[in-house]
Amino acid sequence: MTRRTVAVAIAAMAVLAAATAFVLFGRSEKSKIKKRFTEIADTVSKRPGEGNIAAAAKMLALGGMLTDNVTVEISDLPHWREMTSEDIVSLAARGRGYMDELHISILDVETEILGEDKARSRCRAKVRLKSSYSSFNENRIFTADLVKQDGKWRFSAFREDNLIKK
Repeated sequence: MTRRTVAVAIAAMAVLAAATAFVLFGRSEKSKIKKRFTEIADTVSKRPGEGNIAAAAKMLALGGMLTDNVTVEISDLPHWREMTSEDIVSLAARGRGYMDELHISILDVETEILGEDKARSRCRAKVRLKSSYSSFNENRIFTADLVKQDGKWRFSAFREDNLIKK
């Protein structure tokens, strides 16, 4: 065999080994959950000048990230209760309509896997909101319960953890 043939065979074996490792080990469940937080933050965020089609696509995606019933306990929302995913999508769409800009940045996520299909995560996020009547830029801490359904992690509860402010 020539050197070129040997080099090609070694490269092919390395690619095959890397592909096998990815399939067998893949991403960890904690990294999948962290990515899910980033996805939901991007979905809820509103960019300046965002059109109706983009907003509708985001709200459609938001419904797929939630379980059928979700418990919501956030201090700035008057609806502290068990809600359906459709209620949350409706309230999110209406709330985004009142805002000029909403940006949520996930700063860090700590996850505890509670079983094969359950997890609890604590997330620190920076929330920046601008509208004609209000604006703020604050850090918030949320605890979320997640359930694995159809191979995807979906949010089943959101609770805001109170921060001590100076």
